[in-house]
Amino acid sequence: MKSLRKSLAGALFLLAVAPVQAITIYNVSSTDKINCAGAKHGLWTATDIGTPTCNSNYFDIQSGTTLTIFDDDADSSNWYAKLSGSAKNPTGANPLGITATIDLTFTGFSSTGAGIAKKTAGGPVLPSWIYFTDISGSISFDGGFGSYVIDDIKNNYALQIGQGANDKTGVFGASAWIQGPTMTSDHWDLNLDLTLVPEPHTVALLGLALFGVAFAQRRKLLPED
Repeated sequence: MKSLRKSLAGALFLLAVAPVQAITIYNVSSTDKINCAGAKHGLWTATDIGTPTCNSNYFDIQSGTTLTIFDDDADSSNWYAKLSGSAKNPTGANPLGITATIDLTFTGFSSTGAGIAKKTAGGPVLPSWIYFTDISGSISFDGGFGSYVIDDIKNNYALQIGQGANDKTGVFGASAWIQGPTMTSDHWDLNLDLTLVPEPHTVALLGLALFGVAFAQRRKLLPED
């Protein structure tokens, strides 16, 4: 029993002093904002994609999409983020059922937001928000709609990340107004909800600690030898 207690204490200690994670990973979903006849607001492509109806321009972020922030460099000016995954038209919004493949990289990290315009429809700007001012990459569409280079963020906005930063609701998320050279519209929108993915070693240590607690409680219910 003593060895179990020691193992449990060791796991809890390691959990408490575990090093800062090398990168931060979020699962990404669309915001709860509903448009038109039920279209979720994750990616909006203005009038560039789909038939000229409201729903055809809204794409629902699909499971497996992630936003990864590479914040392991001692110099935060080298930090960057990658948004990777897919988004799809809501059911019945377009006869082609268009799917978008998203591959975007954000650079130009800022923790202060100095000189950056903020989008605040989701709530007030908080000191904990972080920003990336530059973008590169592409969003590609099936159904013959091609691929769009994305190389700019509208005006002096940025990808903003934090509580209420999805520009639609008050939950933790991110948003940006993105642009590309072949868009006919002024800009597209990203409005994202974010859920933190725990580091594997943290999950393992927590599992060991919880197992130890459960095992110890079970021992209390067993008769003594």
